[in-house]
Amino acid sequence: MIRYAVELFVDDRTEQYVRGLWKGLEQKGITDDMASIQEIQPHLTVAVYNELDTERFQDEMAAFMQGTLALTVPVDIVGCFPASGTVFLGPTVTAGLLQLHQRFHNRFNELRSQAIPFYLPGRWNPHCTLATNLTSSQLGKTLDYCVGQFSPFQAVLQQIGLVELTFEQQKCTRSRTLFAMPLVPPDRGYPN
Repeated sequence: MIRYAVELFVDDRTEQYVRGLWKGLEQKGITDDMASIQEIQPHLTVAVYNELDTERFQDEMAAFMQGTLALTVPVDIVGCFPASGTVFLGPTVTAGLLQLHQRFHNRFNELRSQAIPFYLPGRWNPHCTLATNLTSSQLGKTLDYCVGQFSPFQAVLQQIGLVELTFEQQKCTRSRTLFAMPLVPPDRGYPN
């Protein structure tokens, strides 16, 4: 199965931090769920679609996002979604982050019927996944490990991209970036 995600990609320091947690979870023998996904980049997901005309969408997204400012968000949460066995880093939901998300979904409202509801306005919990599909035992071990490694930090959301997700037996095996564009650094920005 294929799905399409719109993702906000993080700065290099945040990427290295997240990859370090993925690797640590693998080395501790807890889970390699995220580390085993081909081509994955640490990210916050804005939207996920079951079907998408990718060529048309890329052009429309590039035009729409032109001039959008990069966002700096405090990352101060290690949390979990118990129903899906997911552990994540969560940012403080700033006004800028909510506005970007709402603006995106307002512009691409015609795609709502193809959207996964968890990522729609009013239901969205922005997060960067550290592990997923965990058993209850793995969930506890993953939380213990990640909390033990955690200190709050600032992440920069500096790119937005379209990603093709490949699933085999309900597990993501590949996360291929089809298109990515930089967001404008705040010091060089102009009003959206």
